[in-house]
Amino acid sequence: MNIHIIKILSILITTIIFIYLLYPKINEGFITWYLPFYNKGTIELTKGTPKYLTSKLEYDLLEYEYIDKINFYLLKKTSAEKNEYYKFILSNIVKSLRVEKLITHYESYYPKLLKQINDKKNNFGIISSQMLVDKMSSDINLVQYINIVCVSNYRYIFFIINKASQISSLLEMNNKRINIGKKDTDDYLFGTDIVNNLKINNTLSIKPSYFDTEEAFKKLIKNEIDGMFFTDLYPSDTLDKYIINDIEKKLILIPITQINQSVFKQRNIFVEPVGLDLNALPPNYLPIKVKKLENTKFRPIIESFRYPDFIVCNQFTDPKISFGVVNSFVSNIDIINRTEFFTKNGYNYLAFPGLANSMFLPTHIGAKIFYNKITISSTKPDTMCKYYVGKSKCNDEKIEGAKIIMGLDGDED
Repeated sequence: MNIHIIKILSILITTIIFIYLLYPKINEGFITWYLPFYNKGTIELTKGTPKYLTSKLEYDLLEYEYIDKINFYLLKKTSAEKNEYYKFILSNIVKSLRVEKLITHYESYYPKLLKQINDKKNNFGIISSQMLVDKMSSDINLVQYINIVCVSNYRYIFFIINKASQISSLLEMNNKRINIGKKDTDDYLFGTDIVNNLKINNTLSIKPSYFDTEEAFKKLIKNEIDGMFFTDLYPSDTLDKYIINDIEKKLILIPITQINQSVFKQRNIFVEPVGLDLNALPPNYLPIKVKKLENTKFRPIIESFRYPDFIVCNQFTDPKISFGVVNSFVSNIDIINRTEFFTKNGYNYLAFPGLANSMFLPTHIGAKIFYNKITISSTKPDTMCKYYVGKSKCNDEKIEGAKIIMGLDGDED
């Protein structure tokens, strides 16, 4: 046989063997490059990530593999036994994620909850955006391995007074006994900030106390304090419980007004102003009367603020699991938005891009891949493309629309 033919055959055989040995990685990279949802506009997705991860992740999910166990951490005050909403969310994750066992744990305060997630792979939890931001500045070790998966719900700020206090606005707290809340709670963070905010342009001095929520409500009903700051879902199981038992109608909600909103938003980057419809409260809430505040028939809409709770996980969590969690959550989003909890308060409605809005906090790679899958395709990458969900091209109009939705200035990149 001609020596040249032998050389050519040898080269071909060697090449075939080489390709065969490396086939899985080459194949996955090849598939990923041509996946229809692969969005080159989201450059951050592939930074430090193998090019074949997206396709491998999708492939693994299509294999219908079961996840043995997920640990999910909640605060005791928002435990699934007390809040039907969280119970509903977790049960749907179990059904659609194909997880064999989801174990729910309850921690008494946020630092302990964060530590459980920060220290252990494949641990998840629900935590407020306000607490995450606070710990990033005050105790970075608690959040260094915390990643965002998605927004699970919104929480709201309330200021509640005893009618005997004769408080009808925040500025009338002067020289009053006000419960700020227990340290390492959202009540404390917002209560402290609102009081300090009011002091910017006003002379204000309060007599603060730092009881937890349950103790504060008991003292408020007994008129041992005049008012209290409180944060929760709305409708709120806790608030409803005390109002239903408030036969003498001592408890009255006061609007969160008279503060410097621009300063408040700068210091609390996730807050948004809302109007809370008091029709969501138990029927026995009316009539109420404090000074000029009088409602005997119609339930007003009072001003307040909302901020998101996040489903979070450990940075080293298997991307397949976080992908599955956000996928199961989004798959049920229409059902979630039709529940009584959401119909009673329109501000509870969950939708894109707010659902994926982690702002400067890191999003877990598995969740990023999911968002990338449903983000609009782009041949002209722009950092705003990832905030607009859909399958159309990312044009200038879409980018401007995304900026408006995200509340960004028109000249921001």
